[in-house]
Amino acid sequence: MVASTNRAFPWESNGITFASRGELERIVERFADAGSKKYLSAAQTLLREAMAHNKLSADQCADIKTRLHL
Repeated sequence: MVASTNRAFPWESNGITFASRGELERIVERFADAGSKKYLSAAQTLLREAMAHNKLSADQCADIKTRLHL
């Protein structure tokens, strides 16, 4: 089941407010592109939290991980 965009966002995690799924994906992408282990870990943690809070479906999370090689 895919979370409804209207109900899923805005969403706050670790002091960052995400207005949309696209914004969440862009931040995860920036973390992944930063290259350091710390930022890669932050990207993976953010994806896990988003999935746990029903902001991303398992398929969406898997697609992002595949695209970003996480």
